[in-house]
Amino acid sequence: MGENKLKIKIGNVEFEAESENCEFISNEREKFFASLPNVMAAFPSNYYNETNVQEEVVKELPEKRYVEKDNIPFSNLSSFIQEKGFASDTDLTIGTIYYCNCKENLEYFSTNDIKDKIRSAKKKLPNNISQCFTNLVSKGFIQPDNNVDGKKGNFYSITLEGIDFVEKYVKREKSKKVIKTKKNSNINLRYNDYTRDEFNVDNYPSIVSLNKNSDKAILVMYIAMKEKEIEYMEPRELQNLLLKIFNVNLTDATINGIFKNHKTLFYKRNSENNKGSKELKLVSEGIRYVEENILECK
Repeated sequence: MGENKLKIKIGNVEFEAESENCEFISNEREKFFASLPNVMAAFPSNYYNETNVQEEVVKELPEKRYVEKDNIPFSNLSSFIQEKGFASDTDLTIGTIYYCNCKENLEYFSTNDIKDKIRSAKKKLPNNISQCFTNLVSKGFIQPDNNVDGKKGNFYSITLEGIDFVEKYVKREKSKKVIKTKKNSNINLRYNDYTRDEFNVDNYPSIVSLNKNSDKAILVMYIAMKEKEIEYMEPRELQNLLLKIFNVNLTDATINGIFKNHKTLFYKRNSENNKGSKELKLVSEGIRYVEENILECK
């Protein structure tokens, strides 16, 4: 494996360090010079000078980091990406780099090279591939290699850590969104025990056949008043009857919008059933509206 090497010689005192990680070598160098005064105390005072300090940095050429093509059973990049199911743009990027390195022997590459590979595989490009490369360098999955013969620009090569990451990558199941619903455990809904037969719905126009949501809601209030002498009803109680008895699902916003846009048909007051809620009843104008505009559809 190609590594960076550092050699320091001060008279008979020698220090060597080697690692793929340049930061590690730099830290070890600082530790060496920090401990140097204690070491040099054993030597004459004029022993340590510039002429007998030798520091040599050797950078070996990185060894090739591709494996045999037969190790990847996929015939194209698109199927490889599909099978791996990469969960993030950064994972997609290192996966593409791995495939091109292992299957196509692409040893050195730029951001544009990988963008072209992803695009040719007809996959969605990362939003910021430069950031993906930055992330991969910080993780040690790729490393800069700018001394590529005959090429200009910023080039990179994949590390053994990057190869290992992709080969051990486990496809992650997409998390399902949990839809939170409002809990009405503290709300007392009246009229919840009534059945369809008790409302004699066959004597009225079909609720589901009405075109307007407002007509559906108003007619239900009219039927409840006529059949069960229910005068006042909270919006949630109306919503509950619409769904349970008439199989019509209207949202809170729709119900509240009906009451707001047809104020003249209703009378509103504080609920006697649930503190802080409002309840409404059809007034004479609302009754007349139903009888003249909706019941004639029967």
